[in-house]
This record gives sequence, structure tokens and C-alpha cells, in this order.
Amino acid sequence: MSIQAIESALLLKLTTLNPGIAIVHEGEPYTPSDNTPYLRVEFIPNETPATGQEAGQDAPVREAGLLQLTPVYPVASGPGPLKAMNSVLKTAFKWKQTVQAVGFKVRIDRCSRGRLVSDAGWNSLPVIVRWSAHTPGD
Repeated sequence: MSIQAIESALLLKLTTLNPGIAIVHEGEPYTPSDNTPYLRVEFIPNETPATGQEAGQDAPVREAGLLQLTPVYPVASGPGPLKAMNSVLKTAFKWKQTVQAVGFKVRIDRCSRGRLVSDAGWNSLPVIVRWSAHTPGD
């Protein structure tokens, strides 16, 4: 199980979002246009704890980290569509949900909302997903 494989497993869930939205991955150049909403994605692996038991979990943790999903909408669209996308993201990454991948599973340990930020005609409202990855039998 590699960090790249974990990232791919989590990001695969974004391809099924409804409504669809342009996805901008960390480090990709992107210039928003025509007041079109988009989703900024940041995958942040953390230092791995020794075992899941230390965190009150039932399985040894092999990798852990955060996935920050930040929908960005034009201020002119009002807060409704932004909050709706935020709800879609929180539903897609529900707490205690497991994402199965080949040879490992990724568990959603927590999913929370950040604070609303307004900047240069755009509003954003991040969803922060805390995840841990485990091998079969863990």
C-alpha cells in the first residue's frame, strides 16, 4: 500500500459526485473562468502512528492523513449552491465509511466542515476528511 494508491482510492470517489464539478488537484495550474464553480483538492499524508489501538481503533494503522476538499463558488451565486456541494462532499465521505482498494482499505475517521471564506469574488467552504489506511486482516 503506497501513499499514491491511497490517494487514488480516495479521489476515485470524486468522479461520482452529483452534481459534477471541475476538480483541481494540488499543484495543478488553474484559472477559474466564467464564474464556474470548482473543487480544490489537497491530499495531506501525516506521520503514521505506531498502532490504531493508540487512537482507540480496532486495527493497526499503516498510513493516516487528511483530504481537504474545498468547493469554490462565485459570491454572486449566493451561499445555497456552495452549502449544497459541501453536503454532497460530507455524504460522499461519511464518518466510519470504508473505501476498499486492492490489498488495503481506507477508513474515514472523521469528516468535518471548515469555515466559510470569501476572497476576490469567490466563496469557499472546505470539507476536511481525516482518513486511515489498513491492510486486510488489520
